[in-house]
Amino acid sequence: MSLEDELKALGLEAGKAVDDAKEQTQVARRMKKSSKDLTDQLSDMKATLDTIAGAASAWQALGSFGAEVRRERRGSKEIECDLKKVFNSLDLDGSGELEMSEVKAALMENDPSATDEDVEKLLTWADTDNNGKIDFKEYMTIMNYKAAVDQVSAPAAAPAAS
Repeated sequence: MSLEDELKALGLEAGKAVDDAKEQTQVARRMKKSSKDLTDQLSDMKATLDTIAGAASAWQALGSFGAEVRRERRGSKEIECDLKKVFNSLDLDGSGELEMSEVKAALMENDPSATDEDVEKLLTWADTDNNGKIDFKEYMTIMNYKAAVDQVSAPAAAPAAS
């Protein structure tokens, strides 16, 4: 092989090496972008979980309104009637919906350290129709969910002594 042929072969190999390096650079850029996208998604998920956790804490504070209703095992119509009474006691203006000010008043009664942000989280979590208010149907859903959580997390009764 002549010197000229060897130089051409080396030139071709160098060209392939440069092409490979360019391709590897593109792969690295795509991986970096994917990594950033995943990091952003994880941050969004964390923010969502923080919002849900804050709302759940706020609803637990509000849950003492009507806790006595859920303790007794009665018919669902009786429980609904009792929850309606509790809901109406929270609905200070009688509009049939709990506005932010009413939720805040109830929350502050149970948790004086509650903030406007806590109330916002609570409304965001509970307001399924996104009208900025909690209607009785949304309240019932929340109280039924809380009752189920309370029942699952309650300690099991000790077996009776014989």
